[in-house]
Amino acid sequence: MRKRIVPEAELDGVIRLKQSGVSWLRIERETGIPRRTAKRAYDDWERSKSMEELKMARTSVAAEEFRRHLNDLVEMARSVVDSLKVPDPMEAVYNSGSFVSVWNADTGVEEKEVPGDRQARRQALRNRMLFQSLRDHTRDRVGWERLRDWEEARSRYLEGCRELHAEALETVRDMLEGRDGLRRRIEASAYEKKAVESMAAGVVRCLWGWAQAGNRDEGSIAVRQPQHGVESKEVVLGGGGSRTVLPFSDGGVADEVAEVCKMAAKRLWEKHRKSLLRNMAEAAGVMEKRGMGFERALDGLMLRPMILRTRCDLCPA
Repeated sequence: MRKRIVPEAELDGVIRLKQSGVSWLRIERETGIPRRTAKRAYDDWERSKSMEELKMARTSVAAEEFRRHLNDLVEMARSVVDSLKVPDPMEAVYNSGSFVSVWNADTGVEEKEVPGDRQARRQALRNRMLFQSLRDHTRDRVGWERLRDWEEARSRYLEGCRELHAEALETVRDMLEGRDGLRRRIEASAYEKKAVESMAAGVVRCLWGWAQAGNRDEGSIAVRQPQHGVESKEVVLGGGGSRTVLPFSDGGVADEVAEVCKMAAKRLWEKHRKSLLRNMAEAAGVMEKRGMGFERALDGLMLRPMILRTRCDLCPA
């Protein structure tokens, strides 16, 4: 025997009566629908309602999760762009191993093992998954293969920084040896322990500034009188926000230090301005160009529509 289908209008009556607390026997008398049929129809409606509510709840959760996913990817893109900068020449020497840690072998960059505790490793894993997700969403619009160009240019630049720093340190030391007792007087007068190394660092900073400007500026090595002392002086190497400042309690020592740094910088400039420094400038130019390209491609105004139109393995269902 075929089961009776309760029409929607009659089902509405059954629902109103049942939700008012009426028994199935009374519902049968008032509607003319057999109580078993009415009960079955009511139970089917309740299950359907529960499924619809569950579907709506899941849709709401998925929407919120996708919003978080999108924001995570935008933040990841910002981190990648911020990492694609030309390192300060001295930062490059002392932190040559640091770069965008989320890159993996698929980008042409060797994946680095992240040291530290379990939480740090989990965060590193999460970053790598988000970076892969970012690439999946933008694969057709962002030329990720250009990261190889950036990394190759960065390697050339770092190699030049290390070579230049080593030669600057050797040159400064050689010049100090030719001046009777100056190194001893520097150690006695300097306010920092590794003054000679700082002199070399300042020389490198000046050379890099000259290479970027295309000409030598002797004014980037100067001596100034600080306000806190009559006898003390400071040697300032470099310009703008990228400077090395060496304070000395003996003003005469500061004058001699500035003279040594000028001579060392001039010698290295004449030796390397058409070779090492030019190669470093060219590598920095590639890094800056590629970085600007990724900055445009991964801008939030461009990135959000790309993410909304595409999917990845981390996208909420």
